[in-house]
Amino acid sequence: MDAAGNVYNAAGQVSVYDPSGRWMDTIEVPERPTQVAFGGKRRRTLFIAARTSLYAVRTRLKGQ
Repeated sequence: MDAAGNVYNAAGQVSVYDPSGRWMDTIEVPERPTQVAFGGKRRRTLFIAARTSLYAVRTRLKGQ
């Protein structure tokens, strides 16, 4: 979840939902993701673990 309460779900791709549960966006990665976590400097990097790789995406909002 980010600072605005948006939820990031790893299911096929990474789907982003607002606090009311409405779909907002999809973050596509080359492999099926298994887990996501915020980290890095100021917690603005979303790390996406996949079956054989780890991806990182810079986000506008800080993760919680």
